[in-house]
Amino acid sequence: MNVTIFTFIIFILMACHRNEVLRAGYPAKWGKLHPALQNNFYASVTLNYQFESLVTMGMSGVIEPLGANSWEISDDFQTYRFNIDTNRKFSDGSQLTAHDYKQAWEKGLQKAPDSFNNSLRDVLYKVEGFENFKELKSISGLKVINDGVLEIKFKSPFRQALDELKGARFAAYKTLPGDKIIGTGLYVIKNISEQSLLLIQNPYRLSSKKPAKINIKVISSTEAVEEIKNNKLDVYFSAKAHPKFNNLEAPLALLQGQESSHAAAHLNGKKGRIFSSKPNRKAFQYLIHKIFRENSKNTYSSIPGFKYDPQVYLPLQQGRITDIKTNEIIDSGKQSLQALIEETRNNPLLIYYDDDSEWIIEKLKSYGIKLHKDTKNTTVLGAKILDEIYKTHQSDVLFLSFSVSNGDPDGVYHLLGKNGAIHTPYVYRESVAESLEKGRSIFKRDQIDPFYQNVTQSILEEVPFVHLGFKTSIALYSDNRVRVAQEILNRNDSHLHAFELK
Repeated sequence: MNVTIFTFIIFILMACHRNEVLRAGYPAKWGKLHPALQNNFYASVTLNYQFESLVTMGMSGVIEPLGANSWEISDDFQTYRFNIDTNRKFSDGSQLTAHDYKQAWEKGLQKAPDSFNNSLRDVLYKVEGFENFKELKSISGLKVINDGVLEIKFKSPFRQALDELKGARFAAYKTLPGDKIIGTGLYVIKNISEQSLLLIQNPYRLSSKKPAKINIKVISSTEAVEEIKNNKLDVYFSAKAHPKFNNLEAPLALLQGQESSHAAAHLNGKKGRIFSSKPNRKAFQYLIHKIFRENSKNTYSSIPGFKYDPQVYLPLQQGRITDIKTNEIIDSGKQSLQALIEETRNNPLLIYYDDDSEWIIEKLKSYGIKLHKDTKNTTVLGAKILDEIYKTHQSDVLFLSFSVSNGDPDGVYHLLGKNGAIHTPYVYRESVAESLEKGRSIFKRDQIDPFYQNVTQSILEEVPFVHLGFKTSIALYSDNRVRVAQEILNRNDSHLHAFELK
């Protein structure tokens, strides 16, 4: 899942000396390190060291070859044929073939996900024969022409097919005795404990430009600052910046990337809940934005790189509408606010909030919103937060981030689309989902922007979540030990931050 996270950077760490070890830290656990079961940001980042998809996002922001040397696309944009790089080797020395991709995807679809949908579903549901997969355990539209050629035949045109096929969840992998899985990537992941990982180079993909080993551990942002100061840590990656990263002193330095996550208040619209009512959802959206407008200095404003934005699409991205129209839709919820306030007196809102949004809770109470006694910080939930998002749906409001998927406006499909990788019934709104489904098949450039402007208006009208703004990805590092080599400039959840050891 890509919630908060959902939301999540793919990074590659580079070193000049082969025998050196690069020491990295994450603020949270990575969960299951299996391509088909990846459900959080840090798992996505880590898996890309060991597992390789057909294509990747290049430094120039365009799709480039990875497991496939090249590809051809039919005139109707329904058939994609990939020429596999059969010179690539798995970490056991075996050759990569087209069979490995088909087998990995079909095996992955059979695994029970922690999320609502299997993360492979958001692409494979569009492939011919997917509807018979439960019975046959095979998808007819995934065709192995020979060892070096894989063909994917979609039921209808799919504009974002190449972009969606990048990333570790669509990687090739093999399963060895003991359920050990291996990939063709530059590293082999050694899971030392729940709190630490060791990455060693794939003996069949040795690189003199990268460190022989990478140590990764879970560590808080406060501890990371101290460890970098004391030369115990080189790089600290986070899905978001923190207020404590302001005014850093040497040797601490901060690399701030592009927008990597959406900050949002998800509204539980399931039948029988307070936000199954559209007027209540619009009233809550109005109140949240009223609070932001009246409190320019707040926790979010102190986060480096946070940008308040009621719209789900980035500035300059296709699908944006005018601020006047945005505010007009938001302000139409004012007429239902008093009714919502009164309803919470008998039906208090159960809210799960994060550290950044805690200040909003007090503001809601000041406007007369009554909160349930079990309202709490999501840090108390721990790993159970995944169950809340996908299964239990106990709360009425869930403050949670999810990743900025890509530069195309189809990117929000992964959360709001019926077959999205991080889809949840919690925020499902039928009209929004239907619109996003239609949008995936649009190929005429002049139709994309006006179509997704309607999607933006639909999201503001139906309120699956209240969009608060965007957070940028960050990396905290030691300026004594590490220098920035280069960084990717495209807007995608696979922002590439590259470092060299000095």
